[in-house]
Amino acid sequence: FDPSGKKVGEWGANGPEEHRLAEPVDVEITPLGLAVTDARRTRVVFFDGRGRFLRAWPLATESTGGTTNEMHLCWDEKGNRLLVTDPEHNQVLVLSERGETLKKIPVNGFPIGIAVAPDSRVLATLRQGHKVVLVPMN
Repeated sequence: FDPSGKKVGEWGANGPEEHRLAEPVDVEITPLGLAVTDARRTRVVFFDGRGRFLRAWPLATESTGGTTNEMHLCWDEKGNRLLVTDPEHNQVLVLSERGETLKKIPVNGFPIGIAVAPDSRVLATLRQGHKVVLVPMN
């Protein structure tokens, strides 16, 4: 949207093609492009600034199919890694800048939101327990 509220562009649509989104949940601007979690297809999809498809990374998890997996993400600039919540499996996925799963960190309580603080600590919001916690990255 421009400053007056007029829509100036959009991208993504439902469909089976690699460049389409089945259930977009969160978006993050990264050095690799605009990253979007596609929860239904358990992946992260990247677009350039004009909305052109760049790549899709499958995530090392599975949707149970019965519920929506509200996967959120954030980019860790200092670590050059992407962090993705996987609430259905009570974990945070840590991905390299090439999309490789570096680790799966257990975080009990249905982790939803995720952020990296300026001092590189990682915080997550938990739906169950109604709190914000530090994620143990070591």
